[in-house]
Amino acid sequence: MELRRKEKLTVSIVDFGAKSSVEELQTASIQAAIDHCFQAGGGEVQIPEGEFYSGGIRLRSNVTLHLLKNAKLIGSRNCEDYFVLRDDKLEPVPAYILTPENRINGRSLDGQHFGLRWYNSFIKAYHAKNIAIIGDEGSVIDGRDCYDAQGEEEFRGPHCIGINECENIKYYGYTIVNSANWAHMSWRCKNVFCENVTVIAGHDAFDVFASNHVRVKNCTFHSGDDCIAGYDNQDVAVENCDLSSSCSAFRFSGTHVRIKNCKVEGNSKYVHRYTLTKEEQITSVLLSDEENPNHRYRMKSFYTYYGDNRLVIRKLPSDIVIENCEIANPEKLFHFNYSGSEQWSSNRPLGQIKLKNIKAKNLVLPMVAYGDKETPLDITFENVTVGLEDGYRDDCVFRTANLKKMVLKNFSVENFKGKVLFRNYGMNNGRLVLKNVDGLCGVSIIEETTEPFTVDMI
Repeated sequence: MELRRKEKLTVSIVDFGAKSSVEELQTASIQAAIDHCFQAGGGEVQIPEGEFYSGGIRLRSNVTLHLLKNAKLIGSRNCEDYFVLRDDKLEPVPAYILTPENRINGRSLDGQHFGLRWYNSFIKAYHAKNIAIIGDEGSVIDGRDCYDAQGEEEFRGPHCIGINECENIKYYGYTIVNSANWAHMSWRCKNVFCENVTVIAGHDAFDVFASNHVRVKNCTFHSGDDCIAGYDNQDVAVENCDLSSSCSAFRFSGTHVRIKNCKVEGNSKYVHRYTLTKEEQITSVLLSDEENPNHRYRMKSFYTYYGDNRLVIRKLPSDIVIENCEIANPEKLFHFNYSGSEQWSSNRPLGQIKLKNIKAKNLVLPMVAYGDKETPLDITFENVTVGLEDGYRDDCVFRTANLKKMVLKNFSVENFKGKVLFRNYGMNNGRLVLKNVDGLCGVSIIEETTEPFTVDMI
C-alpha cells in the first residue's frame, strides 16, 4: 500500500483577521495564525504584501514565518507591547523566568531569566525546535528604533528576533531595518543557519551566545553597532558576507570558529545610536546618510575579542581562523585587551587565533594583543598587509603583553613612520617568529616598557 505524504499546513495571517496599511496592531491575528499551525503539528504562516503593524509575537516549534514578496512587518513604537512571554497561556513559561533576579543592566548573570525587558523581542522563540523566519524579495522587518527609557543604556528597546534555548533555526532572505536592540539574538541554541539576510542600521546585526553549530553565509550587515557578536560558541562558520559597522565587524569568541571571504567597510552609513542625544534617541532621527561630527560612524576594530565576565564560558576560546578578507577604514585591525580594563574582555582569555590572507587599509591605531599571564596568547598573522593612514596615531604597530607565541609570516606594513614594531607591556614575552616582514626599514622590533598600559575601550 502506498502511503500519501501529509501536506504541509499553510495559512495566511489575513485569514485570522490581520489587516494591511492600518496603524492598529495586528498582534493578536498574527499570533492566532502561529498558534493554529503549532497546534496542528506545524506549518507555514504567511505574511502577504502590505504593511502589518504588530507588537511582540511568539514563534513556536515546527512553524515557519514566511514574509511574501513586499511584505512588511512593522513594530510598535510602544515598548510595553513586547512582553510576549509574560501572558502566554498556550505554552506558559516557568515563573522564575519572569523574575528580575541576578540582573545587571537588565541582563541576567546566568542566562536563564528571559522574561524581563532586555530579553523582549519583536519575534520571540523559547524552547522551540524546527523554526524558521524566511522572506521573499522586498520583505522587511522594521523595529522602528522603539525607545525604552527602562531598557539597556536607558534607551534600547526590544530585539527584532530573540531566540532562547532553541534547536534547528533558519533565517533566510528578509531585511531587518532599525532594530531597537540587536537584530538577531540567539542564546543557548543549536543548529543556527542564517543566509541571504540583510540588516540595515539599528544596533548589532547578528548575536549568538553559548550556541553550537552556527552558520552565517552570504549576508549583508550594515549596522549601527557590531555586525557579528557573541561568545562561548562552538563550531561557527561565517563566509561571503558584506559587513559595515560603527563599532566592530566581529566582537566574537568561541572554539573552532572559521571566518572567511568577507568584505568589510569601516566607514558606516549608520550612526552608533549611543552617541545620539536623548531627544534623537526618542524620536528616532538621523536615519539619513548625512554625518554629524558629534556622532560616531567609523568602525573601532575589525576583530574585537568578546568574553563578558558576567556569564559562564564553557571552554577556552581557541582555534579561531580569519582568512581571505578585505578590510577598509577601521581604526584598528585587531583588539584583544586582557589587562582588566575592559569588562567585555575579562572572562576566560583568548587562547589561539590566526589571521591569514588579509588585506587591510587606512588604519589609524595600533593592534592590541594583551594576553593572560596564566594562559598567554598564541597569535599568527600570515600573508597579511596592513596599510596605515597618514594620521596614524602611534609610533608602534602592535601593543603586546603575555604572548605565548607571535608569528608574522609574509607580513607587510605600508606607510609606517613610527619607531618600533612591538611595544611590550608584559613579563611573559613568549616566542617571536618573523619571516618576510616588509615595510619596517630602520624600525626596531621590540621595545619593552614599564609604563602603565592604557587603551581606549571598544
